[in-house]
Amino acid sequence: HCEEALHALRTEIIERRNKKYLLNEQEVSRRWTFEENIKRPYFHVKPLERAQLRNWRAYLDFEIECGDITRIIILFERCLIACALYEEMWIKYARYVESIGESNRARSVFRRATEVHLPRKPNVHLAYSAFEEKNGNNHSNCDICDIRTGDLFFRSFIHVVKFDDKLKCYHLSADNIDSRCSIHPSTRWQVWFLESNLKKGDDSCQVLCDQR
Repeated sequence: HCEEALHALRTEIIERRNKKYLLNEQEVSRRWTFEENIKRPYFHVKPLERAQLRNWRAYLDFEIECGDITRIIILFERCLIACALYEEMWIKYARYVESIGESNRARSVFRRATEVHLPRKPNVHLAYSAFEEKNGNNHSNCDICDIRTGDLFFRSFIHVVKFDDKLKCYHLSADNIDSRCSIHPSTRWQVWFLESNLKKGDDSCQVLCDQR
């Protein structure tokens, strides 16, 4: 009787382990293509290839569709090792955690981006400001928009008007723009746009920012 019970117990344990193994193998196979295409999982100052960025986007979208929050958070953190200098990845991460009701985590993500990795990138600052304004933190909203880009300083006051799910309109007012200042290439077009409107006597201008 004891031998039969022991044999039944062993059989049940093996079956349970086999089920877990097969399930794990299935999940690995679903992600294997994405994992194989990650050629640079570490941080480097050199830009990533477009194929690498497409792979990270597709991988993140896949995990978000699967809906396992733990897996999604881990993948975002992995992604931001290689993509630490890409605003879109930080914004995507912050918006995801905000969408699942974790506003404090979203704020933490924005702070890591704006204070550590991307202190001179305007789009992530604008997204952070819009997030704080949405949550009623208007004082923080103004502080965030003291954007420094090289030797250029300008204060941006933002009013968000939602047109549809993809676009928002930001009204920016600049205290002072000195065209002789050195300007980072990533924001040169924005500064030129503001400066050209200020020369016309228009203290405010509209910049459409893609929210995708």
